[in-house]
Amino acid sequence: MFESAEIGHRIDKATYREAVPALRAALQQAQVALQEKKKFPVVVLVSGQDGAGKGETINLLYEWMDPRFLTTLAFSAPSDEERERPPMWRFWRSLPQGAGGHFAGSWYSGPDPPAHSGRNLAQGAGRASRPDQPL
Repeated sequence: MFESAEIGHRIDKATYREAVPALRAALQQAQVALQEKKKFPVVVLVSGQDGAGKGETINLLYEWMDPRFLTTLAFSAPSDEERERPPMWRFWRSLPQGAGGHFAGSWYSGPDPPAHSGRNLAQGAGRASRPDQPL
């Protein structure tokens, strides 16, 4: 399912411009269908290093989709209250109820900075793959 999103895939600008109208229409149709059925919320995680284009990607999604049904949350360093709770609590309490949302920064990129500074990386990765586990 995620093969098309893997790093290394490239298309030229002419091919991209040709594909955009159909992709945009399909994305809008999917958003309308999800909004009408309301079976489950959808979360889009936009994660990456600073300066990687996360903001540009989110802005493009807002152009392509109906922004009335979108919410974007950005996470930086945890607050004092968030530090007193389990690491994933700040993300868990922000999950959308019934609608969709974009997260700029997520449990994949920011909740466990110590995992990158000498702690067991596998332990940090395990928590990122199951953000509900500590709750």
